Amino acid sequence: MKKILTLICPVFCISSVIAQSADTWNLQRCITYAYANNITIASSKLQKEASENNYTQSKWNRVPNLQVSASQSWSNDGASALGAGLTSNVTLYSGGQINKTIQQNRNIVAQQNLYIEESKNSVMLSVLQAFIQCLYNKEAIDVAQTNAERTEQLYNQAQVKFNVGALAKKDLAEIQAQFAQSQYAVLSAQNTYQNQVLVLKQLLELPPQTPFEIAIPTIHTENIVIPDLMETYNKALQVLPEMRAYAYQNRIDSLSVGIARSAYFPTLSASAGVNTSTYIFDQSDKGDVFQERYSLSVNVSYPIFSRYQRRTQVANARINQKYTALAFESDKKNLYKSIETAHINAVTAQKNEVVLTQMLESARTSYELNYAQFLLGGISSIDLTTTQTAFINAQLSLMQAKYFTILYSQLLQYYAGNAVQL
Repeated sequence: MKKILTLICPVFCISSVIAQSADTWNLQRCITYAYANNITIASSKLQKEASENNYTQSKWNRVPNLQVSASQSWSNDGASALGAGLTSNVTLYSGGQINKTIQQNRNIVAQQNLYIEESKNSVMLSVLQAFIQCLYNKEAIDVAQTNAERTEQLYNQAQVKFNVGALAKKDLAEIQAQFAQSQYAVLSAQNTYQNQVLVLKQLLELPPQTPFEIAIPTIHTENIVIPDLMETYNKALQVLPEMRAYAYQNRIDSLSVGIARSAYFPTLSASAGVNTSTYIFDQSDKGDVFQERYSLSVNVSYPIFSRYQRRTQVANARINQKYTALAFESDKKNLYKSIETAHINAVTAQKNEVVLTQMLESARTSYELNYAQFLLGGISSIDLTTTQTAFINAQLSLMQAKYFTILYSQLLQYYAGNAVQL
């Protein structure tokens, strides 16, 4: 999520699909379904379960354990011995290591919850990008089909003019080639759209054969308000889970230092047990012997010299603290770069829409005038084709700017902690 998502919309790439009877999916439905089925999110949840198990286990380390044992032995004089025992031990004091480990694991569980949110956000942004790309491809099919219809109409009119001798065969061949190209563009657009739908379905973990059609929302980009850059950045520092996770990481690192320092303190433990032994003799003058023994002990241990392991562990724990601080500063810089890039792209795309709208109207007027002049024999088919291509490119450029505005404005809404919706 620290990278800027890009919308790849080449001006000359037309994308669309044949209308089919399929289940309709809007953006919110796609996101909701991805949350429930995406593999990345499921993996994050499994990691949280593992951290919860570690947390539970660390709490159980406070209580005494209990173990039972049994044995049987034989000697060369024919005697045998049966033994059974029940023992238990507990750590009474270890420099606070057990309590610090419990606190650390509790913070790890809380941090894993944020990592699940981060995984969801990452999937959501991928779905948003793929969905908007589908919208572009879906709308581009209208451009391709409209162009094919215009070119077919022009070809039919040119055929009539050629039949009455009012059009040269060269011009007819040029228009015929343009008509074939427009039909190819429709087929290419349909293929591009279907491939993009496949990308979206894979993000949702939908089987390839699942009927799927995106719902087309009504979006007025002129009503989109681009939020302030610094306000968005400051809000992102507070709401994004990957940034909030650093607060837990600082606590985890601090506790790691405490756990490492606990090795400098003595360990106090207690143990208790009961053992029974039964000796069986083959010799007739000896009877069986039964013994029962109870034990209770308190043990204190302290390593005098551990080859500097304790000092090394404390030093490494403090290095990890510094590393976390550096990583946080680095991620803050990357986050600001991502937000500023999205802000620049959103503002630029919105301004481009104004300019490209004017360019489109000029290209439309030029094409319509040239179309009329061609029918009257005033210009060649090449001149008409040139203005038609310029008109198509102007349409696609305006569409590209519109969907850039939508994408980057939604990214800014995400960074500000607002819902992403179309």
